[in-house]
Amino acid sequence: MKYILITLLSIIAYTTSFAQGPHPDKRPSKAEHAKIEQLKRTYFSKELRLSKEDSIAFWPIYDDYSKQLKALHHSIKSKYRCKEDNTLTETEYKKLIQEIIVLEKKEVNLKAEFMLKIGETIGYEKALKLPCLEHEFRKKLLAELKTRKKY
Repeated sequence: MKYILITLLSIIAYTTSFAQGPHPDKRPSKAEHAKIEQLKRTYFSKELRLSKEDSIAFWPIYDDYSKQLKALHHSIKSKYRCKEDNTLTETEYKKLIQEIIVLEKKEVNLKAEFMLKIGETIGYEKALKLPCLEHEFRKKLLAELKTRKKY
């Protein structure tokens, strides 16, 4: 009887620990990131109707752009002071704002260069579709994640 009770409690503890799901603040693992990137590649290639030659030319440019954009976003985010840090002077705050503006201008220039470069590579019609596809992909991904969290 004692063994049955211990076994039963172990099973209940084991199953309820998995029922909680991942912690909401938990970052996706490298494997999850890789899976998302593969899904994105498949989705973009299908929707843009990229040939093998186009894919070979497109993805290195897109990957480089994505890395640069991510670095810029990180730099911009790090400049904002969302916490209550009142130790700076007005001139220091002004300098921070000017640095943010410079970084945001770099972001606009990066996007412009990317669009022109991609347009030359896969055609301007497909290049113009890319921002919409990125938005659609993010929406579908978030919708999928929401449905998974419900269960």
